[in-house]
Amino acid sequence: MTTRLIVPSKLLLQLRTYIPKGPLTYGQALTVAERQAARLRELLGVRTAKMPFDWVEHVPNLTLQVLPAHEIERLAGRPASGLTRWNQQLTYLVAVNKNTSFTHRRYTLAHEIKHVIDCPAVDTAYARIGYGNDELRGRRIEGICDHFAAHLLMPGRLVTKAWHLGIQGLGELAGQFGVSEDAMQIRLSSLGFVDPDKDKPASYFFREVDPPRFTRV
Repeated sequence: MTTRLIVPSKLLLQLRTYIPKGPLTYGQALTVAERQAARLRELLGVRTAKMPFDWVEHVPNLTLQVLPAHEIERLAGRPASGLTRWNQQLTYLVAVNKNTSFTHRRYTLAHEIKHVIDCPAVDTAYARIGYGNDELRGRRIEGICDHFAAHLLMPGRLVTKAWHLGIQGLGELAGQFGVSEDAMQIRLSSLGFVDPDKDKPASYFFREVDPPRFTRV
C-alpha cells in the first residue's frame, strides 16, 4: 500500500521564498529553478528516484485536469502539451494533454508546476529576460520551467548515485526516473556522464543563446 504524500499547507509560499524581489537574469532564474525543485522534493519527503505526482491534486486552490488534445488546444488557442491558468485570488487550473505518452505527461505536469510557483512574481522576476523581445522572453520562461522539471524529475544527486551504482543503460535509467530516454540523455550530458561533443573540441568555445531544451517525449 502506497502512503500518500502530505502537502504542507504553505507549500507554494515556501517555494516562492527563493524568488528575489527584483528582476532575475536568465542564469539566476535557472539557479532558482534548481533550488526550488530540490526543496519541493524535500518538503514532500520524496526519497525515491521516480517523482510521484499524486500530491498535486491536494495543493490548496489548485485544480488538476487531464484533457484530450482538442480541449487543450481550445483552451490554449494552439496545440499544447499542457497549460496553467490563474486568477487574482490565486486559484490555479493546471491542464495536461492526455493524448501524449506517460513520460511526456509527467514532464508536462512538472513544467506546469513551475508556472504555478512563479505566477505571482512572473512580471517582476522575469522583467528583463529576453531583452525586451517578447518572443525570446516567452521562450526563455518556458526553458526555465523545463529546467525546473528536469531537476525535479532527475535530481543530479540521485542520477549520479544511480550511475555510480552501475545503472548506466539509458533505458534502465529512464525507467527508474520515469522520464523519456531523450530527456535522460540530455540530463546525463548536462551532468558530464556522456559527451555528444567529445569528437568536436571547437564546440566547447561557442556560446549558445539558450541551453539545450529538455524533451518530454
